[in-house]
Amino acid sequence: MHVVEECLAQLLKKQQEGHKTGEDDIDHALVLTEALAHYNKVSADCGSECPLNVVVVGPTQSGKSTTINWLTGTQAAKAEALAGYTRHAQGFITVELLANIEQYLEHFFNQWERVEQSELTNQELSAWSITRVDAKKEYSQPIIFWDTPDFDSISSKAYRTVALKLLAFADVIVFMVSKEKYADQTVWDTLKIIQPLHTPLLICLNKTPQDAANEILPELDERLSNAGLQAGVINIPYLENTQNSEEHAQRLREALKPLLKQCEHRDIPYVIRTIARQHWKIWTVDAYHEIELLAQWQATVAESLDDMSSQYETDYLQGPLYEGTLQKAMVRLLELIEVPGLAAPLVHARKALTWPARKIRAMFAQAKLPVVAGAVQLDKEKEILQDELARLLVSLQHHTGKQLAKGNHVDRQWWKNLFNIIDLQSDSITRDFSIDVDQYQMLFQQQIDAAADELYAHLQENPAKLNGLRMARVTTDAAAVVIALKTGGIGLNDLVLTPAMLSFVSMLTEGALGQYMQGVERKLKKSQKEAVCNLLITKTLQGRMNGLQSSMSQKGLYNLSLSQLSAVEKELGLQDG
Repeated sequence: MHVVEECLAQLLKKQQEGHKTGEDDIDHALVLTEALAHYNKVSADCGSECPLNVVVVGPTQSGKSTTINWLTGTQAAKAEALAGYTRHAQGFITVELLANIEQYLEHFFNQWERVEQSELTNQELSAWSITRVDAKKEYSQPIIFWDTPDFDSISSKAYRTVALKLLAFADVIVFMVSKEKYADQTVWDTLKIIQPLHTPLLICLNKTPQDAANEILPELDERLSNAGLQAGVINIPYLENTQNSEEHAQRLREALKPLLKQCEHRDIPYVIRTIARQHWKIWTVDAYHEIELLAQWQATVAESLDDMSSQYETDYLQGPLYEGTLQKAMVRLLELIEVPGLAAPLVHARKALTWPARKIRAMFAQAKLPVVAGAVQLDKEKEILQDELARLLVSLQHHTGKQLAKGNHVDRQWWKNLFNIIDLQSDSITRDFSIDVDQYQMLFQQQIDAAADELYAHLQENPAKLNGLRMARVTTDAAAVVIALKTGGIGLNDLVLTPAMLSFVSMLTEGALGQYMQGVERKLKKSQKEAVCNLLITKTLQGRMNGLQSSMSQKGLYNLSLSQLSAVEKELGLQDG
């Protein structure tokens, strides 16, 4: 049941956040079920020495604290005429508070602070107390009697879940009502919630004259039967003073005894499944809506990345700037065919292209060549990819901004959190993408070299063409190499600047050899698009953009995945498998 407990805790946490901001009210069945799941986890800590828990609940001024005193035979619980006086879980234990019992209770009230009864204040509602009392000797087993806040007053909205949490671990429930309150909707709503618990139940019709009780009790029995509730019922008349209270206190204790004997080991997982099945769709409707929002976001990301891929193909692969890739292949080819006088400088220059700018500048200094400002330019392919990323980020943030004005508060909160994380991570996404582009280009250089190798292999099958290229009148032209470096690459467009290279270019681009080169170029473009799409767009960007949801603020969100919800549904028996 661990996965169920985690999910219920997350659902309740979100409702509590919405409750604080006035957006939502808290589902009482969810409070009870989450407490049951938590109790199922911690109850083993106490072992067989765990006392029975008798929980006294009821609406405003139904006499809960007085009933605690009657059941214990003490004056430990503070009873006041003021409505809503009790606002905390207050336990009164009939035996010594052993370490394992103390630990068990502190684990159960894990989010609340334990304080002494005298230190409970209305300013801090997340607190509880446990007090040792010398109860009547007539109880044969250790018992903790729990006094609880009311659940129906206007002010109880801030603390009414306390009673529901206590009902989760009750071994016996004493439900207090009066002739004014017994028919209230809040009373029967609470009884309906606890019905699946099948906890031994004692209904105490308090402060009711006998003649009024004679009319109310038959109706009360009928309503209990219709609600599927089995309960003992006792009437306590209104007492003007406490001098004659002991007789009625004794009647109350006697009515409790048979219920204490009915306490058996409860199948809590079964109870959790029973309640959760009834309310699951209501509890998770907004959580599933968040999952739909994530699917919408992922679809938008996929569409935007498709546009980025198409734009890259238009701007680079099919544009004039693609010569950058061809230049790199041509440098490799020139190395392979070993053109006299030019091969060695090209090899050194080609290596320089992979160095940082300071290395290239050092190369110029050693050769005593002038360095022109801006000589080392950004790789054209990288520049295009970075521009496309910038447009992508702006487009996606614009899309999330538009969604903020739509839908309910769940939609707005989800898109707001996503908008903020895009804004927060845009710079790091850009930096990481630049590194990823460098890594991709280093890997793709192998395919560029392979294209040149393929062309060289073709030339080897045509010795006349190969020898013609080798015997071309090419002289070492340091100026051409410098110009090539300044423009960011070495290739045909740079080498054409040297008149001596005209015959070399013509031999490569004309006739059958030229057609073969076009085929090599088409294959290279196809491979390059696949590499960019697979390595940069799909593997890097799509994963990063889809993953923003996991790193954005979860404030105000359920943050439950489809796999988590499916696992809980399987555990609850809501789906097969």
